[in-house]
Amino acid sequence: MNSVTVKVMAVVLSVFVLLMVGSQLVYSLRDSKDTEEAILYTVDENETFKGMFVRDEKILQYSGKGVLEFNCTDASKLSENSVIANIYENEDQIYCKKQVEKLTSLKNDYEKAQNPGTTNSVQTEVLRDKINQQYMSLIKDCDGGEYSDVYSSRKELVYLLNINNILTRNTIDYSMEIAALDKDIAEFQSRCADPVDTVVSSESGYFASRLDGYEGMISVSDIDNLTYERAKALFSAEPNVVKNAIGKVIDGYSAKFIGIIDKTNKFVELNLMQSNSLSVRFSSSDRIYNMSVDSIRPINEDETKYLIVLDCSQLDQTLLQNRFENIELIFDEYTGIKVPRDAICFKDGVKGVYTILGQEITFKKIDVIYEGDDYVLTSPTADEDHLILYDQILVEGVEKDDD
Repeated sequence: MNSVTVKVMAVVLSVFVLLMVGSQLVYSLRDSKDTEEAILYTVDENETFKGMFVRDEKILQYSGKGVLEFNCTDASKLSENSVIANIYENEDQIYCKKQVEKLTSLKNDYEKAQNPGTTNSVQTEVLRDKINQQYMSLIKDCDGGEYSDVYSSRKELVYLLNINNILTRNTIDYSMEIAALDKDIAEFQSRCADPVDTVVSSESGYFASRLDGYEGMISVSDIDNLTYERAKALFSAEPNVVKNAIGKVIDGYSAKFIGIIDKTNKFVELNLMQSNSLSVRFSSSDRIYNMSVDSIRPINEDETKYLIVLDCSQLDQTLLQNRFENIELIFDEYTGIKVPRDAICFKDGVKGVYTILGQEITFKKIDVIYEGDDYVLTSPTADEDHLILYDQILVEGVEKDDD
């Protein structure tokens, strides 16, 4: 075979390969389908608005000298004439008092751990389970930012470990530790002094240490006569500064939460009646709270704005943090496989979509649980006759039978 023949054959083979590749490319382009992958999607119909808490509150003031040590925490109940705070001459006296309390508590834990009545009644396996549980609780408190619970979780874990040391004979007793603590306690007690004054509550209620400057601007009894102009002024008002304020007493456990909403808001559309129970979430917390509807009424002349008043019968530190909150009313939540509305068709009267795998096109049923503007959600399933996760949905390219 001469060189000319080889060259001719090479040219012919090259042309053949190009024709084959070109024809496959043309076929692929002609047969291309517009597809969308079936994914899991969540839709909620929640409604939000900005509002403010309204409570009947009395500001606590102290104009004397000294350093305050509060005897109560936020949201704790106060009785009439109860001591809210002790006044000391300086911070060192408060520090010494706290150290005595802390070291005495630690000493008591040592004594309790080595008490025969404690060690004789504890089973080793049960104790180890409790240690593991308390360890996990401590980690959870740290990871979740529940720092107020970290100290108590750590204290309980140390106490359990002390018992374990006695049971496993790693420690005979804690006499040396207790003796050292007694010495430290005595030293701090020598530096302690009695309070020079006290702050007493003149009435019963619930305590809050933080003031936001909106105390007294509106009371619960003012809400029924609240006008649109007055409501707008409240939401834009500058907070007041109260001299010598150290906290406040809230009259009652419950509060009102008010907001201005549009007539198109779902609260109005649903015509929620008084006492309807709601599940809500505030922007400052992931916790779900239960509230009820007090009233929803037009507040301006053309009735485009409404005043919504909710009853809140719960009180905790989270709800005392902020006067103004973005509140989210939790209606319904839907989770399903997202289907483009353009892909939906009927086959033998059954609603579904076509899917493609390679060159194989298959009709899959759908069970619609939610309808959006340009999509629907179908119930997730493992049934191969229905649309399942990660199917390739054909949006175009298949003739659809319409019923």
